[in-house]
Amino acid sequence: MRQERGSINRFLYSFAMLAPFGEDSARPDLSLWNGRLVYWFQAGVGIGHTQGKIDGGSMNPDILGQGYAIVHSGGNNAGTHYNLQLAGETAMMTKEAFVKRYGVPSTPLAWAAPAARSSNTSLRRTIRASLTPRCRCSHTPTW
Repeated sequence: MRQERGSINRFLYSFAMLAPFGEDSARPDLSLWNGRLVYWFQAGVGIGHTQGKIDGGSMNPDILGQGYAIVHSGGNNAGTHYNLQLAGETAMMTKEAFVKRYGVPSTPLAWAAPAARSSNTSLRRTIRASLTPRCRCSHTPTW
């Protein structure tokens, strides 16, 4: 598996997908990627002023094993902050960075969130609706 981590718009992010063993990170081999992208939202409630954290779901083996890429940002967690405009901008910037690095996904962006910890569902709905009004979206993984 390949996981790229860094900071976008001051928040920690993660891009993950299957990768052949020993690939050159400067020239990623995308042969194991099915062209579909999942944006993983991390549940949480609370007020904070941090960079967030990279949620374990951003490396979900069931999703990655089917060839999906997973994009995640700590900036889309209400436990990190409650600024919806900032969260929306961060999601767009994170998606844009993925596209620049790996190319445009072949299907609309899918959205996932842990069902058992869906305490910020309305936050995710607001961000998702403002970013991709025609997206086929899901609150929980449906694979």
